[in-house]
Amino acid sequence: MFAFIDEIFQGKNRAQSRRLGLNIEVFYGGGKLLGNLRFLTPTRIKTNGRLTGDIDFRELVINLLRRICTLAYFHMPEQEIEWDWRPILEAANDIEIAEKNLRWHDWERYSNRQKTRMKMGGFLGEVTLRGDLGDWLPLLRLGEVVHVGKGATFGLGKYELNTEAH
Repeated sequence: MFAFIDEIFQGKNRAQSRRLGLNIEVFYGGGKLLGNLRFLTPTRIKTNGRLTGDIDFRELVINLLRRICTLAYFHMPEQEIEWDWRPILEAANDIEIAEKNLRWHDWERYSNRQKTRMKMGGFLGEVTLRGDLGDWLPLLRLGEVVHVGKGATFGLGKYELNTEAH
């Protein structure tokens, strides 16, 4: 589903792998996996133009794809990404959130440029995913490295993924 990401992880695109600092082994276990996402830094996801303290898998995928496409555009301009997002987002509907334990965490930083304090709050906690995660692992693993959501360049949206057979 994500040939470009698969190439980076499988070493076919070693120059980009080194440039992104990727050294991650992706595994594809057959069948269903339980995936636990633990959000380690405040994660700022916008839905319909507003920050949300909640997330579903489809919104996570939208935000991961946006982040990866933006990074690829600026850091790998020679790499063409021609994804039809429609079937990807339809497939994302097949992954369910089995459990959520999220809480809002307020955080501020001072902007020297704007001479004011900036609210940078987001959600922290854990989400358990249930479904056939095999095709999603490259995207989710890459998200561990590049983070997700607004403020990722400030270190926000960091998460870790743990999987187990189900």
